[in-house]
Amino acid sequence: MQENQSKTIKVYELRKQDSVLLPYKKCFFVYYGYFIECFNGQWLRFIGPGGVIETSDLPYITYLGIAKENKIIEVSAASLAKPTNSRETIDIIAQNFYIRQFCAMERLIILWKDIGEDIGRLNIRDCIVPKVVTQSNIATCLGVSREYLNNMQKNLTKDNMIAREDGQIILKDWNNWCDAYQNILKKYSIDGTGEIK
Repeated sequence: MQENQSKTIKVYELRKQDSVLLPYKKCFFVYYGYFIECFNGQWLRFIGPGGVIETSDLPYITYLGIAKENKIIEVSAASLAKPTNSRETIDIIAQNFYIRQFCAMERLIILWKDIGEDIGRLNIRDCIVPKVVTQSNIATCLGVSREYLNNMQKNLTKDNMIAREDGQIILKDWNNWCDAYQNILKKYSIDGTGEIK
């Protein structure tokens, strides 16, 4: 990781798999690359080019660069429309802890839906996700072997839910992904906002 400072602007350049603990209560603009916001190694959300990282005062929040090259630049908090809110991050941590009891396929569906929502782009009915996360990363996140993950991915491909094309992941028929996500949350009595009932 390389940190550059010019007068008042901090710039962080990270290689793939480098992580950084950013200063608390600051705002950063993702100039290029992709990042995963992590809490104690647990993935919380994905941030892509043009995204904004608003750090809170929560400890142990790090940002993992997942593209070949990643760059973030500190920006003024006044330039953002909404204030920093650590409550949202706490809610995501709680939801991620709760969904650990779900079966692996349900956790995989939730993970792909979250990735699509965070860094994907809609193209007619499908959601296209850049291939920045490795199979090994996903297996570790889900707590399964790469072989088991490969079998689950094959099932999603067979069910026409996911495809790979030109170095990108295509989440077929995005509305079906959103419905599957909602059905999983309903099954375990969590409303669509992630709040535990």
